[in-house]
Amino acid sequence: MEQSHLLEGELKMHSYKAAIFDLDGTLVDSYRAWERAFCVELKNHGLLISKEEFVAVYKMTDAQTRDFLEDKIRASQLKVNIEQAYDTLFKSMEYQYEHSVLPKPGAVAFVEALYQKGIPLCVATLTPDNLAEKVLERIGLIPFLDFVITGDHVGKSKKFPDIYIEASGRLGYAIGETAVFEDSFTAIKTADKAGFIVYGVHDEHQGYDFNDAIPYTQERIFDWTEFHKK
Repeated sequence: MEQSHLLEGELKMHSYKAAIFDLDGTLVDSYRAWERAFCVELKNHGLLISKEEFVAVYKMTDAQTRDFLEDKIRASQLKVNIEQAYDTLFKSMEYQYEHSVLPKPGAVAFVEALYQKGIPLCVATLTPDNLAEKVLERIGLIPFLDFVITGDHVGKSKKFPDIYIEASGRLGYAIGETAVFEDSFTAIKTADKAGFIVYGVHDEHQGYDFNDAIPYTQERIFDWTEFHKK
């Protein structure tokens, strides 16, 4: 487990009383794992997923991903079994989340430091339950979290604030007292509009100008380790 090196006076004082963390692109770097699953593994079933399509799918819920694959198969007129394609995709993802997806440097230490301060914490992600739990367990974050809420529970993308509102309610704090740490520009704007204290986390794969996040965030985080030191 990554150890926190933060001393009592080193952890930046925050205005929030609870915190919600996104998973992919915020706490862990999983982009290449998803890209391999969609653009390489599915190719074995004759399904060709373009880079543009993958970028869109990367932000979908599990149910939306399944709908996308069904539409793709129908449009391609390939005799592909949707269940086999879906099974191939998620077996690849399960293996990678269990064995190879890594935390972003400094992320685990920051979460642990907040936990030690007594701040209630959770992860709110569109990643399916089994994948999220596998990687969170392996990188040692589960003991610091009150719970994990996923798109499997909420059923809506982060264009809607439902996942954050449910998470803050379960944490027991008002929206205005709860921080949201996110990398997605869409999610950042959603959380800000809903009234959360938002911290934007830079992720090179998101494909937007990080400066655009300034009006919607309390602060932008380029590097977790450097953020610790402030």
